[in-house]
Amino acid sequence: MNTVKRLETIRGLNLNVDFKEIHPNRMKQLSRLGSKYEPHSFRRFKEDKRYALLLSYLHELRQRLIDLAVEIHDKQRSSG
Repeated sequence: MNTVKRLETIRGLNLNVDFKEIHPNRMKQLSRLGSKYEPHSFRRFKEDKRYALLLSYLHELRQRLIDLAVEIHDKQRSSG
């Protein structure tokens, strides 16, 4: 799946969560932890932990995809 489609998929989830109260280092820690698990592994976690890991992972992934899209755009602009 390309970068734009992945971004659209994440945006399509309509995850309206306010992350302002969570320290950025904690978000990265949760995201890294969430990225290590296979999807079926999340079933064994309590609901709060499951959603905290998934939301932090999706938030960080969204940021990385935006950065990647900007980088791709800049490369295309400079080469054309």
